[in-house]
Amino acid sequence: MRLLLLLAFLLLHPVHVGLIGIDHEPGSEEMKVFVRLYFDDFLLDYGLFDDSEDLQEYAENATFPVDKLCSYVSDRLLLFVDGKKLEGNVVDMGIKDNEMEVNLVYPLEEERGSLTLNVSFLADLYDDQANMTIVKIGGKEEGIKFTATFREKTFSF
Repeated sequence: MRLLLLLAFLLLHPVHVGLIGIDHEPGSEEMKVFVRLYFDDFLLDYGLFDDSEDLQEYAENATFPVDKLCSYVSDRLLLFVDGKKLEGNVVDMGIKDNEMEVNLVYPLEEERGSLTLNVSFLADLYDDQANMTIVKIGGKEEGIKFTATFREKTFSF
């Protein structure tokens, strides 16, 4: 019976993919970021980030504290503008059908030449993790696949 349950679970959740959107409108003083992860994978990765936390209650109730989420995202998604690390704020989050969606805002200063991203959601958990990322800055749009071995890329504004 356990084997059947495990096989059913694997069929329903066979891939390790995160979706990230980063959007900066020309003239805007902020960068908008969207993150979507499978909630069960997120909890496993959060356990690597903070092993002192008992995650069972969050798994059962499909909830997660925003302050802890903000700390996790700050560790797994690094944004640098002209070499200076940006700090984001969670605008909202939701968990439904084992998918967690998070919207964040990162305030910007005036000087802007380059954006460096380091994306490592679930990358220490799964060798086949793919963090599919769309970056819209400076009127350009680019899609990137960040992996366990490819985590960082720099863009021009």
